[in-house]
Amino acid sequence: MTFSPDSNHIAYDAGEGVEFVADSEFSGSNWTKWMSIVTDTTERKKYGGTYIDANVNGTYKPTFSADGTRVTFIAVKNNDKKIIVNGDQEITNEVGEYASPQFIENSYDVAYTKTDNVYDKLIMAGKTTNLLGKLVAIDDASLFLSSNGQHTVYEYNTNATHDSYFVSIDNRSYTISGHLLNVIFSQSGNNAAYYTGGIVGDSRTNILLNGNTLGISHQNIVSGIFSPDEKYYIYSEYDGSNSSESNATIHVISVSKGTEILAIPLQGIRAMGNAKFISDSTI
Repeated sequence: MTFSPDSNHIAYDAGEGVEFVADSEFSGSNWTKWMSIVTDTTERKKYGGTYIDANVNGTYKPTFSADGTRVTFIAVKNNDKKIIVNGDQEITNEVGEYASPQFIENSYDVAYTKTDNVYDKLIMAGKTTNLLGKLVAIDDASLFLSSNGQHTVYEYNTNATHDSYFVSIDNRSYTISGHLLNVIFSQSGNNAAYYTGGIVGDSRTNILLNGNTLGISHQNIVSGIFSPDEKYYIYSEYDGSNSSESNATIHVISVSKGTEILAIPLQGIRAMGNAKFISDSTI
C-alpha cells in the first residue's frame, strides 16, 4: 500500500482468481489470474498475469504523482509482456524489461528504465538515453531520481566486469564495494548520500556523500536526512551485535567539507529512528 505525497490518497495492487501454470509434468506455480491497481476505492483496468507470491522487479507497485491524482506502475499484459501504465494510458508498446516508473517533479511525465543488450536505457518524458552499463536492481528499484527530475543515481556493471559494481551519480561513475543499498537526495537534488554493502559474510556498510567516502560502519544504519538549507547531513546507527549493550550514535556531517563534524553518543539507547529538523539547521 502506498500513500500519496499529501497523504490524502492510497493505492495498492489487488489480485483476483488463481490458476495453476505447469512448468513440467511434475511441477508448476500458482499464478494470479487478474491483477489491478486500486486507488482509494476505484479499481482500475485488470491485467492478466503475475506470480501471486512475488511481484518481481516492482511489478504492480503504484507510485503517485506529486499532486496525488495519478499513479504510474508496471503491468503484465497477456501473461508475458511488461508495460508501463501512466494513469489509465499504456505508454510502452515494445516488449521489454521495464523498471522504476516514477513521475518527474510536479508533472505527469514519467521516467523509467529499460533493459537492453549492452547499455540499459533511461526513458525520461519520452526521451531515451543510454546508461553507463547494465542496471542492478536493489529492492525492486533500479533508478533513484531526485524530486526535480534533474539528478539520477543508479548501480550498474558492465559486460567486461560482471564481478565489479559501480554507482553513477549524474553520469559520473564511482566504484563501490558491495551493492547500492539506499539513496537519499537533498531537497534541491544537488547532493546525494548513499550506502553500499550487502555482501554475504561481510557486515560492513560504506557511507558516501556525493561520491566521497564518509566512513565504514559495522553497525546498523538508519537512513539519514539533509537539513533544509543543505549544510548538514544526519544519520544514526547502533550496534546490534550484543543484545546486552545499548549504544546508539548520531553523526552530523558537513556537506561542504564532506567530513563528520560531530558524533553524539547515546548511551542506553539501543535503536534510533530518523532525525528531524525543526528549522534550517537545527536538529
